[in-house]
Amino acid sequence: MKKTSILLITALLFSIPAAAQITEGLENEIQDTDEDKLIDVVILFDEEVDELSTNIDLPDNYDNYNISAVELEASEIYRLEEMDAVERIEKDRVFETQSVTAGLPKGFYGGLTGENVSVGVMDTGVEASHPYLDVRKSLDFTGEGVGDFDGHGTHVAGTIASQHPFYGGVAQGSDIYDVKVLNGSGSGKSSDILEGLDWSKENDIDILSMSIGSVVSRCNGRDIISRASNRLADSGTAVIVAAGNEGPGNSTVTSPGCAERVLTVGAADHEDNVASFSGRGPTADGRVKPDIVAPGTSIISTFTGETFRALSGTSMATPYVSGQAALMMEEDPSLEHDDIKATITGTAIDLGEPENLQGHGKANISASIDANHSMYKTETRRGGLWERIVDLLIDLLR
Repeated sequence: MKKTSILLITALLFSIPAAAQITEGLENEIQDTDEDKLIDVVILFDEEVDELSTNIDLPDNYDNYNISAVELEASEIYRLEEMDAVERIEKDRVFETQSVTAGLPKGFYGGLTGENVSVGVMDTGVEASHPYLDVRKSLDFTGEGVGDFDGHGTHVAGTIASQHPFYGGVAQGSDIYDVKVLNGSGSGKSSDILEGLDWSKENDIDILSMSIGSVVSRCNGRDIISRASNRLADSGTAVIVAAGNEGPGNSTVTSPGCAERVLTVGAADHEDNVASFSGRGPTADGRVKPDIVAPGTSIISTFTGETFRALSGTSMATPYVSGQAALMMEEDPSLEHDDIKATITGTAIDLGEPENLQGHGKANISASIDANHSMYKTETRRGGLWERIVDLLIDLLR
């Protein structure tokens, strides 16, 4: 972690000063904590401000986000709150896995396997030694070390890319990148997740599968992890996120599933019913979430100890859609987040449920591939028609 003492205020001209927002959860913790006790916080700075003046040492943690994660005393937090350059201060909150304790043959979808498509698995790590997983690279942002000491991340990775002949993943040829941000207890901090998001952007990951979530008091997409996830989607990476397992009540989607730009996935059972635990909308600011639902109950996939296990949760539904995106990107490598989201939601199967339960409906892999393929065939067919017309004219002129 780099440390920089930032000493000078330089605000852009004509910027409008606004008081920083200390979130309710952080305010409550400050009130219940001794004044001199250090509190882990994450600070979001105004994007239009280059430098900040304070005698508090702030870490320059992330290359792609105007965010700092640091331990501060209550008095220091309140001092930062008064600065125009500080937009939001929140607790370095805890994120958790989203599972509640059927595979495909390779190339099932028209021979597509997700080849040459990079998929980041942001989770508890992936067991790289598993005989049916091929992990391209493992990274650890928790300090625990690479490897999966929980099992959740290995299960998620297998839903995407397990090469088992019976319990096969959706996109078995995709390149799996283990982006470990949760520890062996299945939890991790906002600051660790920001490191993973930062790395994913720097390394141009095609798809980021995020089977993680945290309950926030008002899930409106304005929390720091939701904003950072939106920004990664803006860069083109397909960001696919679990809706959380806080259902069946309304407004139970977790962060960053409530982020506007991400593709948020709820869970459906084997009878095409939305699972009772699946997080549902609306968001605190009235938007529809999730965007889609996918199979998420009793999913058998790879697990630690080189084994297999059945798990349920929106964590299981999310990598299904991530694999779907990988198949689409193999067929058309130019696709980016917006293309992926529009096609997957536009080809979904309507389950007849309210939109804040099912979003656009159940993910339909074949239809999403056919939609892209049909566009490709239409363009090819037009080219062939013009070629035939030219050939006919040449024959007539001979």
